[in-house]
Parts: sequence; C-alpha cells; structure tokens
Amino acid sequence: MSRYEHRAQPLLPPRQFGRRVARHGGAALAVLLVSLGGGTLGYRLTEGMSGVDPLLDAAMILTGMGPATPLRSTAGKLFAGSYALYSGVGFLVVAGLLVAPFVHRLLHRLQVDESREWGRSPPRSSPTRRTPSSLLRPPRPDAISFQLLDATPRPEAAVPNFVISRDIPGAGQLSREQLQAISQKSCEVLGDLGPRIQWVHSYVTADRIYCVYRAPDADIIREHARRGGFPANEVHEVFAMIDPITAEPARATA
Repeated sequence: MSRYEHRAQPLLPPRQFGRRVARHGGAALAVLLVSLGGGTLGYRLTEGMSGVDPLLDAAMILTGMGPATPLRSTAGKLFAGSYALYSGVGFLVVAGLLVAPFVHRLLHRLQVDESREWGRSPPRSSPTRRTPSSLLRPPRPDAISFQLLDATPRPEAAVPNFVISRDIPGAGQLSREQLQAISQKSCEVLGDLGPRIQWVHSYVTADRIYCVYRAPDADIIREHARRGGFPANEVHEVFAMIDPITAEPARATA
C-alpha cells in the first residue's frame, strides 16, 4: 500500500490518485477472496459439506445474512460463530480500504486550500506579519510563480529554507502542460522522500528556475534533484529574509 503524502505536500495528481484507489480496491478484493476461501474450507472440514454448499454458507455469513444450511455438528457451530465474529471485523477492514483514499484526499484538499487562502490574505490586524511567499519576490517582472504548497510561517529554527538555482535553457517558454509535468514529477519524488523536505514555490525566468525548499540539509535537496532528473546548479541556505519592513528603525522596548 502506498504511503500517503504529508499535509504540506500537494494533492496527488488525478492519475496517481486513480492508481491509489485501484490498489486499495485490489487489497479489499483480496481480503474478501481470502475470507470467502477460509469460510468455504472451514464449512467443508467441520460440516462435511460438498459442492457449492460450503461456499454458499460462507458467503451468507460473510454478508451478515446467516447460515443457509442447518448446522449439525458442534465443531460446525463453533466455527460458524467464530467466522461470524471475523466477518464483522473483515467488513470494517474492507470498508476502510475502500473509503480511506477519498477521506484522505478530502482532508488534504481542505488543508491545502486553507494554507493557500491564508498565504494570499494575511490578517489585516497585523500589518508587519508576512508569509514566506510575500517575502520572496521574483527577481525580475517577467518571472512567474507557479507553485505554492504551504505558506504558513514556521519558526526560523524549525527547518532551514534553501534557494535552488536550476539552469534550464528556454524555461520561460515552457507551456503550462510542461510546467505541470515538471511539478508532478517533483511531487512524486517528494512523496518518496517523505515529509523532511518540502517544496514552497518556484520562480520561472527566461533560462532558469529558482526554487524555494524547506529541508534539513542540502544533501536531501540534491537527492531530490537526482531522482527527479532536475539540475541543481546552486543550492544556498537562507539565513534571513528582509523586506521594506526591515528598513524601519527598531522600536525601543519598555
């Protein structure tokens, strides 16, 4: 079963989400087949049933309908009771496997939407409070930001930020579909590496892409680039962020 993405990572692309649903459906089907096979074998051994009778009784118990054939032996009655208890647990397992991908995607979408909305509209009552997306502006007017995952400020000591420079000739001419393919590949590798590394956003210029990441060190950023087939020509740790607010004189504290 695939590992679910962290809340700070983007939503899984529809194609990958479809594969996840298919894997969960296959697992649920496997649980059903194993349970049905075990019940059929149990009725055959304890009650001496033959033909399709043990399969029918197992299916009836598994679906909560009750036995179709009267039980004669004590062993058969004990098995039927145990199998009925197991069937209740099996039902919960199958239901969980089928519903889990959709519940996770719904909760994840709410988390991503909330983070994006917060990043676009900071509280007006605190004008000096800035999000990382507002502090890191494109170096040129023709640069565009095409990905924002988690704009919620974090304590500076938690995880350092890094700026990665990627030399990609003609990057500014890439189509939306090409940028989407690059983003999907990056997110796929991020999912494999786990929540230690997070992609904040990127700026696309004429022949270069500048990316902002949160990561414990530069090594995992270079590993992400290696797995994704991306260049990582320069990797710089961010030690401070400044903006026009920085120019204001410090207020004396009482």
